[in-house]
Amino acid sequence: MEKSVVTKSAEQRLSNSATVDADAVFLYLTEARYPSGSSDILKRAIRRKAAVCVVRDGVMYVQKKKKDNSLSIFELRFVRTREEQVKILAACHLDPTAGHMGEKRTVKRIT
Repeated sequence: MEKSVVTKSAEQRLSNSATVDADAVFLYLTEARYPSGSSDILKRAIRRKAAVCVVRDGVMYVQKKKKDNSLSIFELRFVRTREEQVKILAACHLDPTAGHMGEKRTVKRIT
């Protein structure tokens, strides 16, 4: 399994934050540890978020239930960096066949 890349400054930022950062969940799932200095409340929040996530080949996915009331589950790739977000949106907007179909259709196309 790949070693996650979480810098010390990221660990410090995560431990000081009341909200759960994706890097904290990724660290927990890949290395079974919390950012240094995490409070019990933050650790509990990380475990709760990690319960619906899975990491395969270094990529984190969020598992969701389908809205049709079936027991089926689908996975959404979690985009961790701003660069990845820009790359995905550019691919959907700048392709000659893409055009701009509005926010809802763009989101549907990405997912």
